[in-house]
Amino acid sequence: MVPATALLGLQLQYIERKSALEKEVLHLAHYDTLTGLPNRNKTVAILKEKMEGSGAVNKPFSAVIFYLQNFQLFNESLGAEVGDFILKEVTDKLNGAFGGKVFISRFSGLEFLVIKPETGASPDTTDLCKDIMETLTSPIVFHDKKLKINVAMGSARFPDDAQSPYELLRKASI
Repeated sequence: MVPATALLGLQLQYIERKSALEKEVLHLAHYDTLTGLPNRNKTVAILKEKMEGSGAVNKPFSAVIFYLQNFQLFNESLGAEVGDFILKEVTDKLNGAFGGKVFISRFSGLEFLVIKPETGASPDTTDLCKDIMETLTSPIVFHDKKLKINVAMGSARFPDDAQSPYELLRKASI
């Protein structure tokens, strides 16, 4: 017969392990494992919150989607290790340039989304596009190879261009 204290200890260990696993699964469902950035699911949830909220939440913002155009060339010719390195470097460059002033997500495989609250009377979308381009113009260096990435981007504004997350994302992708 097993003492009650031993059973209680096992139950506590089980509960702690289950809680840790649930947190890990929740994190994996909402964040990209390679870059650590929010993924599409998390991004759409955040957009809904920003758009459907009231007061301070429901304020104008610019959204820019950009796509890494020549990524496949590097990934296929130099290998997946280089592709992963490029995605991490793009993330690091964006985080370094914007320092928490914007929301950045890896929206899909080669697409990133940047959301910036608008602070002035005029739209910040054009400035945000320029800032992203400037951030990503310097080559990425991998084992003495300079890799120059090209991006295609589109933008949209809330509330002027769209009233729902999917409409905003569609218009920014055009």
